[in-house]
Amino acid sequence: MRLTTLAVVASLILAAGLSLLTAAFVYEWYVEGLGLGFLVGAPVAVLLLLLLLVLTVSLHRRGDERWAYGLATAFGLTFLFTLLSLLYRTSRHLSPVKLRAEFYYDEGFDLELRADGSAKATIHAWFEHDERYGKYTIAGDSLFLRDLTVTYGSSRLRDTLLLRPGYLVFDLEGARRGISRDSMLIRFDRR
Repeated sequence: MRLTTLAVVASLILAAGLSLLTAAFVYEWYVEGLGLGFLVGAPVAVLLLLLLLVLTVSLHRRGDERWAYGLATAFGLTFLFTLLSLLYRTSRHLSPVKLRAEFYYDEGFDLELRADGSAKATIHAWFEHDERYGKYTIAGDSLFLRDLTVTYGSSRLRDTLLLRPGYLVFDLEGARRGISRDSMLIRFDRR
């Protein structure tokens, strides 16, 4: 029994979607660690990719070469998208870190300041991590964040922080768990 053209076309569309999904999962794993979305979605993506691999081999054995090559191309795209996402991630971290600070209270965030003037905030919650990028400038004992939104729960970190020996003082727009002003511990400082 031959597969219908519609079923094979649907498989090709699914393969292309899975290529992008796999690249996104690899990027999330590499960037943010194993979040809940990764732990649920990755096994589903792997099972679907295995199903497509079986379909590709089956089509090849039946002599339906054009569809088998189409699915093989989808697997190639998966590899290509994954590689490009990892290269993109790596390119954002070429400049050395000048200062790294962190704040935790059930949830929290890290702040990395790089030599090229870029800043990265990693926001940690119970089931997720989120990386955000922006710029910073330092004037005296003040640190100014630009184009970088750092959240702590439903509160937002103000864009001006005070540099003190061993820590950064920050203010929140709207108190979170009774915290409106606190400090981040500086773990690494090469200013």
